[in-house]
Amino acid sequence: MKEKRNILYLTYDGLTDPLGGSQILPYLIGLSSSYNITVISFEKKSAFIQYSSNIEKVIEGKIKWIPKQYLKWPPVVSTLYNLVGLWYECKLLSQDSHFHIVHCRSYITSLIGLWFKSKFKSRFVFDMRGFWADERVEGGIWNLRNPIFALIYKYFKHKELEFIHEADHVVVLTEKAKQILKSWGRNHAVSVIPCCVDTDFFTPYRVEDASKLSIRQSLNLKSNEFVLTYIGSLGTWYMLNEMLDFFKSLKLLQEDAKFLILTGEPKDTIYAVAEELGVKTTDLIIKRVQRNEMPIYISISDFTILFIRNTFSKQGSSPTKLGESLAMGIPVIANAGIGDIDVLFKDGNIGMIIEEFSFRKYQESVKKVLEFKGNILAIRNQAESYLSLNRGIILYSNIYKVLLDQEDDS
Repeated sequence: MKEKRNILYLTYDGLTDPLGGSQILPYLIGLSSSYNITVISFEKKSAFIQYSSNIEKVIEGKIKWIPKQYLKWPPVVSTLYNLVGLWYECKLLSQDSHFHIVHCRSYITSLIGLWFKSKFKSRFVFDMRGFWADERVEGGIWNLRNPIFALIYKYFKHKELEFIHEADHVVVLTEKAKQILKSWGRNHAVSVIPCCVDTDFFTPYRVEDASKLSIRQSLNLKSNEFVLTYIGSLGTWYMLNEMLDFFKSLKLLQEDAKFLILTGEPKDTIYAVAEELGVKTTDLIIKRVQRNEMPIYISISDFTILFIRNTFSKQGSSPTKLGESLAMGIPVIANAGIGDIDVLFKDGNIGMIIEEFSFRKYQESVKKVLEFKGNILAIRNQAESYLSLNRGIILYSNIYKVLLDQEDDS
């Protein structure tokens, strides 16, 4: 049997974060059967205390995990401190092992990836996710009127091109992003791997009718009440005002409709926005749900909704919550222009696309929503064929295989 090769995976996100649990750990577990995976991650203190033992149980005997404490204060200086700590950790690791591939998730860790490639001749995978520097600006996190943030933005836009052109393989989330990279001169070794979903975990076939009834009763929902659901964080990119306006239009034609918002955001903040828009807070159900509970809560939905600000950087985005809904066989209402959503929805069998945020368009779409005859199997098939975790693992494994074959031939 061929000896397993060593892969070093660097992420600025934590494995104990919700994103790490859904979009990092499952891939690495899947890849660990064929490769020796070492992962260095940055963990938020509270999440690490609460969930690290669970992660250790999951990865035991499969993955070597080196958690680093994530520091966020003071801004900029803390990032530099984290980066130096990552560099030092990688330097120590390289004394004991040769890593054939260094796989860097997003931009900050890719600074180390470039150094690793130059110093140790490892293959460098730039898993860029979205257009991170532009996301920081468009999301209002970096104000370019501040000369420090303007300088940081300029620096990372320069490094972005260096990552793209120096990487042995680039991974993006959307076909749109791939075309943008092509226009920037990267014409080879670019793979599209969207945010995938574990279709064995998110499946309607494991949720019993009695469990659905129990959840509805716990939320004071009658058996026939229409449920529109939103999943995840709010603010920055996610358009709460517009989603509440859509719900208000829905209520005009479906009086018993309820808006289930599965989020960790403060209820008072959401209620305040709803009251300003004339939405009754009694029609809102706001609940924080753990990931292991998410499938059953999604399963009681008639539709989920996903409105995201349409900016340049969002051409490179692949919303995780989209795959989770589709895998549960639940149709989705989304706005146009985000990543590859328009292509996914072109046949009209998995939900509705909103072309503009206006009362007229909402009313047109609501009528279609209420007439929509979704087929659970057809909706789920779309998730399985394009967004499944197994597909993502195979695509990453293929990238590793090609790079290792190139190393053997060189």
